[in-house]
Amino acid sequence: MLHNDAEAQPVGALVMLGGDLPGGAAISRISALAASEPRPLLVAADRGADYLAALGLLPDVIVGDNDSLTGIYPGIARVEYPRGKDFTDGAAALAYAAGHTEGRIAVAGAIGGRLDHLLANLLAPLDILADPRRWLLLGDDFTAVYSSGYCRAEGAAGQTLSLIALSHRVAGIYLQGLEYSLSNAAIRLGSSLTLSNALLGPSAEIRHAEGVLLVIHYDT
Repeated sequence: MLHNDAEAQPVGALVMLGGDLPGGAAISRISALAASEPRPLLVAADRGADYLAALGLLPDVIVGDNDSLTGIYPGIARVEYPRGKDFTDGAAALAYAAGHTEGRIAVAGAIGGRLDHLLANLLAPLDILADPRRWLLLGDDFTAVYSSGYCRAEGAAGQTLSLIALSHRVAGIYLQGLEYSLSNAAIRLGSSLTLSNALLGPSAEIRHAEGVLLVIHYDT
Protein backbone atom coordinates (compact mmCIF):
# COMPACT_ATOMS: atom_id res chain seq x y z
CA MET A 1 0.00 0.00 0.00
CA LEU A 2 1.28 3.44 -0.91
CA HIS A 3 0.51 6.76 0.76
CA ASN A 4 1.60 10.12 -0.58
CA ASP A 5 0.56 13.60 0.52
CA ALA A 6 -2.99 12.89 -0.68
CA GLU A 7 -3.43 9.90 1.64
CA ALA A 8 -6.28 11.48 3.61
CA GLN A 9 -8.41 11.90 0.51
CA PRO A 10 -10.88 9.15 -0.48
CA VAL A 11 -11.01 7.74 -4.00
CA GLY A 12 -13.51 9.87 -5.90
CA ALA A 13 -13.28 8.11 -9.26
CA LEU A 14 -12.17 4.83 -10.80
CA VAL A 15 -11.09 5.10 -14.43
CA MET A 16 -10.93 1.92 -16.51
CA LEU A 17 -8.65 2.33 -19.50
CA GLY A 18 -8.35 0.03 -22.51
CA GLY A 19 -4.96 -1.62 -22.02
CA ASP A 20 -5.25 -5.22 -20.86
CA LEU A 21 -8.17 -6.66 -18.92
CA PRO A 22 -7.22 -6.38 -15.24
CA GLY A 23 -6.38 -9.61 -13.43
CA GLY A 24 -4.72 -10.76 -10.24
CA ALA A 25 -4.91 -8.44 -7.27
CA ALA A 26 -6.28 -5.63 -9.44
CA ILE A 27 -9.65 -7.41 -9.55
CA SER A 28 -10.05 -7.45 -5.77
CA ARG A 29 -8.88 -3.85 -5.50
CA ILE A 30 -11.36 -2.69 -8.14
CA SER A 31 -14.19 -4.68 -6.53
CA ALA A 32 -13.41 -3.22 -3.11
CA LEU A 33 -13.51 0.32 -4.49
CA ALA A 34 -16.77 -0.31 -6.33
CA ALA A 35 -18.32 -1.63 -3.12
CA SER A 36 -17.09 1.25 -0.92
CA GLU A 37 -19.29 4.03 0.44
CA PRO A 38 -19.52 6.51 -1.04
CA ARG A 39 -18.90 4.64 -4.27
CA PRO A 40 -16.43 6.35 -6.62
CA LEU A 41 -17.56 7.53 -10.03
CA LEU A 42 -16.87 4.73 -12.56
CA VAL A 43 -15.44 6.20 -15.77
CA ALA A 44 -14.70 3.98 -18.78
CA ALA A 45 -12.44 4.91 -21.68
CA ASP A 46 -14.17 3.22 -24.64
CA ARG A 47 -13.20 -0.50 -24.37
CA GLY A 48 -12.81 0.04 -20.63
CA ALA A 49 -16.60 -0.34 -20.40
CA ASP A 50 -16.25 -3.92 -21.64
CA TYR A 51 -13.58 -4.54 -19.01
CA LEU A 52 -15.82 -3.22 -16.23
CA ALA A 53 -18.67 -5.41 -17.52
CA ALA A 54 -16.36 -8.45 -17.44
CA LEU A 55 -15.83 -7.70 -13.73
CA GLY A 56 -19.57 -7.45 -13.11
CA LEU A 57 -19.66 -3.64 -13.05
CA LEU A 58 -21.24 -0.94 -15.20
CA PRO A 59 -19.66 2.46 -15.79
CA ASP A 60 -21.40 5.68 -14.87
CA VAL A 61 -20.04 7.31 -18.01
CA ILE A 62 -18.27 6.10 -21.16
CA VAL A 63 -15.75 8.48 -22.74
CA GLY A 64 -14.32 8.01 -26.23
CA ASP A 65 -14.88 7.54 -29.94
CA ASN A 66 -16.42 4.04 -29.77
CA ASP A 67 -13.82 2.46 -32.04
CA SER A 68 -12.94 -0.38 -29.65
CA LEU A 69 -16.14 -0.76 -27.64
CA THR A 70 -17.97 -4.04 -28.32
CA GLY A 71 -20.72 -4.11 -25.71
CA ILE A 72 -24.06 -2.30 -25.79
CA TYR A 73 -24.77 -0.15 -22.74
CA PRO A 74 -28.20 1.49 -22.94
CA GLY A 75 -28.87 4.24 -20.45
CA ILE A 76 -25.18 4.87 -19.71
CA ALA A 77 -24.05 8.49 -20.05
CA ARG A 78 -21.70 9.14 -22.98
CA VAL A 79 -19.06 11.72 -23.75
CA GLU A 80 -18.37 11.07 -27.44
CA TYR A 81 -15.52 12.31 -29.59
CA PRO A 82 -14.75 11.87 -33.31
CA ARG A 83 -12.14 9.31 -34.30
CA GLY A 84 -10.04 12.06 -35.84
CA LYS A 85 -9.37 13.76 -32.52
CA ASP A 86 -5.84 14.73 -31.41
CA PHE A 87 -5.90 12.99 -28.01
CA THR A 88 -6.54 9.44 -26.81
CA ASP A 89 -9.73 8.11 -25.26
CA GLY A 90 -7.68 7.34 -22.16
CA ALA A 91 -6.48 10.92 -21.79
CA ALA A 92 -10.05 12.18 -22.24
CA ALA A 93 -11.36 9.78 -19.57
CA LEU A 94 -8.66 10.78 -17.10
CA ALA A 95 -9.35 14.48 -17.70
CA TYR A 96 -13.08 13.86 -17.25
CA ALA A 97 -12.49 12.16 -13.91
CA ALA A 98 -10.16 14.92 -12.73
CA GLY A 99 -12.68 17.61 -13.65
CA HIS A 100 -15.80 15.94 -12.28
CA THR A 101 -14.62 14.50 -8.95
CA GLU A 102 -12.57 15.36 -5.91
CA GLY A 103 -10.09 13.21 -4.02
CA ARG A 104 -7.91 10.51 -5.49
CA ILE A 105 -8.43 8.86 -8.87
CA ALA A 106 -7.74 5.14 -9.20
CA VAL A 107 -6.73 4.03 -12.70
CA ALA A 108 -6.93 0.44 -13.97
CA GLY A 109 -6.34 -1.06 -17.41
CA ALA A 110 -3.39 1.27 -18.03
CA ILE A 111 -0.90 -1.54 -18.67
CA GLY A 112 -0.68 -3.72 -21.76
CA GLY A 113 -1.87 -3.24 -25.31
CA ARG A 114 0.14 -0.96 -27.61
CA LEU A 115 3.40 0.39 -26.22
CA ASP A 116 2.60 3.97 -27.28
CA HIS A 117 -0.74 3.86 -25.48
CA LEU A 118 0.84 2.29 -22.40
CA LEU A 119 3.38 5.11 -22.16
CA ALA A 120 0.69 7.72 -22.83
CA ASN A 121 -1.47 6.23 -20.06
CA LEU A 122 1.39 6.47 -17.55
CA LEU A 123 2.36 10.01 -18.53
CA ALA A 124 -1.11 11.50 -19.14
CA PRO A 125 -1.65 12.44 -15.46
CA LEU A 126 1.31 14.83 -15.77
CA ASP A 127 -0.39 16.62 -18.67
CA ILE A 128 -3.70 17.10 -16.87
CA LEU A 129 -4.25 20.16 -14.71
CA ALA A 130 -4.63 18.17 -11.51
CA ASP A 131 -2.35 17.45 -8.57
CA PRO A 132 -0.29 14.39 -9.62
CA ARG A 133 -0.64 13.06 -6.09
CA ARG A 134 -4.31 12.34 -6.84
CA TRP A 135 -3.50 9.42 -9.15
CA LEU A 136 -3.34 5.78 -8.02
CA LEU A 137 -2.47 3.08 -10.58
CA LEU A 138 -3.83 -0.43 -10.04
CA GLY A 139 -1.93 -3.29 -11.70
CA ASP A 140 -2.29 -7.05 -11.54
CA ASP A 141 0.60 -7.34 -9.06
CA PHE A 142 1.35 -3.75 -8.05
CA THR A 143 0.05 -0.36 -7.05
CA ALA A 144 1.75 2.90 -8.04
CA VAL A 145 1.49 6.58 -7.18
CA TYR A 146 3.06 9.81 -8.38
CA SER A 147 5.19 11.44 -5.69
CA SER A 148 6.06 15.12 -5.65
CA GLY A 149 8.00 15.03 -2.38
CA TYR A 150 6.90 12.29 0.00
CA CYS A 151 5.63 8.74 -0.15
CA ARG A 152 5.26 5.95 2.40
CA ALA A 153 5.05 2.28 1.44
CA GLU A 154 3.39 -0.24 3.74
CA GLY A 155 3.71 -3.95 3.13
CA ALA A 156 6.03 -6.79 4.06
CA ALA A 157 9.76 -7.34 4.12
CA GLY A 158 11.10 -8.42 0.76
CA GLN A 159 8.45 -6.75 -1.37
CA THR A 160 9.87 -4.87 -4.36
CA LEU A 161 9.73 -1.09 -4.58
CA SER A 162 10.89 0.80 -7.67
CA LEU A 163 11.19 4.54 -8.26
CA ILE A 164 11.17 5.99 -11.77
CA ALA A 165 12.04 9.61 -12.50
CA LEU A 166 9.32 11.37 -14.48
CA SER A 167 11.14 14.70 -14.41
CA HIS A 168 14.37 15.61 -16.15
CA ARG A 169 15.96 15.52 -12.69
CA VAL A 170 14.78 14.31 -9.28
CA ALA A 171 16.99 15.57 -6.45
CA GLY A 172 17.31 15.41 -2.69
CA ILE A 173 16.21 11.77 -2.53
CA TYR A 174 16.20 10.08 0.88
CA LEU A 175 15.20 6.43 1.22
CA GLN A 176 14.57 4.80 4.60
CA GLY A 177 13.42 1.27 5.44
CA LEU A 178 14.69 -0.15 2.15
CA GLU A 179 17.49 -2.58 1.40
CA TYR A 180 19.37 0.12 -0.49
CA SER A 181 19.15 3.45 1.30
CA LEU A 182 19.97 6.81 -0.25
CA SER A 183 20.81 10.16 1.29
CA ASN A 184 20.47 13.39 -0.70
CA ALA A 185 20.81 11.50 -3.99
CA ALA A 186 19.78 12.69 -7.45
CA ILE A 187 18.68 10.81 -10.55
CA ARG A 188 17.91 11.86 -14.09
CA LEU A 189 15.21 10.77 -16.47
CA GLY A 190 16.06 7.27 -17.64
CA SER A 191 18.17 6.31 -14.61
CA SER A 192 17.82 2.75 -13.29
CA LEU A 193 19.52 3.50 -9.96
CA THR A 194 16.29 3.36 -7.97
CA LEU A 195 14.72 0.26 -9.53
CA SER A 196 14.24 -3.09 -7.77
CA ASN A 197 14.73 -2.00 -4.16
CA ALA A 198 13.13 -4.04 -1.35
CA LEU A 199 11.33 -3.31 1.89
CA LEU A 200 13.25 -4.27 5.03
CA GLY A 201 10.14 -4.35 7.16
CA PRO A 202 6.48 -3.32 7.19
CA SER A 203 7.09 0.24 5.97
CA ALA A 204 9.50 2.50 4.11
CA GLU A 205 9.68 6.20 3.37
CA ILE A 206 10.68 8.09 0.23
CA ARG A 207 11.43 11.79 0.36
CA HIS A 208 12.72 14.07 -2.39
CA ALA A 209 13.23 17.80 -2.69
CA GLU A 210 12.39 18.32 -6.35
CA GLY A 211 10.92 16.53 -9.33
CA VAL A 212 8.26 13.85 -9.75
CA LEU A 213 8.69 10.13 -9.11
CA LEU A 214 6.53 7.20 -10.10
CA VAL A 215 6.62 4.90 -7.06
CA ILE A 216 5.74 1.27 -7.85
CA HIS A 217 5.04 -1.18 -5.01
CA TYR A 218 4.88 -4.82 -6.07
CA ASP A 219 2.90 -7.36 -4.06
CA THR A 220 5.88 -9.74 -3.92
